[in-house]
Amino acid sequence: MNTGNTFRKYERLTNRNSIEQLFEKGTSFTCRPVRVIYQISDPSPFTRVKVLITVPRKNVRSAVGRNRIKRLIKEAYRLNKHILSEHLRQSCYLLNLALIYTGDSDSLKLKDIEIPVKKIILKLTDSISV
Repeated sequence: MNTGNTFRKYERLTNRNSIEQLFEKGTSFTCRPVRVIYQISDPSPFTRVKVLITVPRKNVRSAVGRNRIKRLIKEAYRLNKHILSEHLRQSCYLLNLALIYTGDSDSLKLKDIEIPVKKIILKLTDSISV
């Protein structure tokens, strides 16, 4: 499995049943301005982490702002996902992960999002025992 600095289609959580199960049975915590819901699922031979990124319209009204924040979160995750991948390399479990932006500002820089995303990844590595 290539764990380079990419964020491919197969790394995204798109299955409706998996998303519903994640929101119903997942564990959550908050690292402002991002809320995290995660669930460890059945083993998977291909990808070990699947990510869903969402920005509610209630928080950021403009579509341009929502899309920009999603791009920033994707970029921050892409740059730091190697930490999580290295931690999960020995296991065969599938980690479903939802990153939900809870802030209300759409005038952010990459560093404003990258710091909380990195904290989230480090907290996930601490809380997930391999």
